[in-house]
Amino acid sequence: MEKQDNRMLIAFGIISIILGLILLCGPIVTTLALDILLGCILVLAGIVQFIAAFWARGWWRIIAGMVLGLIFAFIGLFVLGHPLATMVVITLVIAFVLLISGAFRIGEALHERPKKGWGNILIVGLLSILLSFIIISGWPIDSLYVVGILLAVNFIASGLLEVIMGFGKK
Repeated sequence: MEKQDNRMLIAFGIISIILGLILLCGPIVTTLALDILLGCILVLAGIVQFIAAFWARGWWRIIAGMVLGLIFAFIGLFVLGHPLATMVVITLVIAFVLLISGAFRIGEALHERPKKGWGNILIVGLLSILLSFIIISGWPIDSLYVVGILLAVNFIASGLLEVIMGFGKK
């Protein structure tokens, strides 16, 4: 059974790598598809939240649920109607998240400095900040494909990890 699990892990890894490579071939299409998916999910979540509000107890919860549902649906419709503006904002948010997480990792590395492996944490932190600056330097123009490339690279890296783990298990 374990050998079969290894084969499944390797197969999923290969599929993930192939999907990542396909996504990498069309990062703008990938980015726009993610935008459409996000908009649809927000609209659906808004509708569900609005309907669920009618089963809440107490007028305050009913009104809050309805308002929250309307907000989700409105944001979803905005995302669907303005995909480029959405990607510009999401790309900037990703850059700042990378910047902040990189700074925290560097702080963690310096705190862990005498311990083994602190240099690895420092490298990841520095790479996060470097990636953040690369994204910000091309913003807003690069917003069309940054999210698509990041998703593709994530698929490829995850797939490689699964293949390595599949071959490494006994």
